[in-house]
Amino acid sequence: MKAVLLTCIREAFNSEPLEATTSFSAMEVEVKQMLDEVGNRLMSAWLEAQDGKCPADTQACAYGQQAVYVRRREGVSLTLLGCRRWSTVSRRLTS
Repeated sequence: MKAVLLTCIREAFNSEPLEATTSFSAMEVEVKQMLDEVGNRLMSAWLEAQDGKCPADTQACAYGQQAVYVRRREGVSLTLLGCRRWSTVSRRLTS
């Protein structure tokens, strides 16, 4: 993933002219904002990919019961990049 992101950055610098900034601190603030946005999207996509797109109707749990698919729900985590939201699978155990 890191190599893909670095390649995209390199290609963007080669294909688009850079905007002039008034100061180094302004450039630093802009880079931080871009990294926050990219980090948010990357973490959300990575977390959503953990469940897959089509969850199974049932899944065995560690205690021998079956967990039944209920719905997709929004998950929220506080990370080093801030609060991140993603879609995750909600299951309930059958009795």
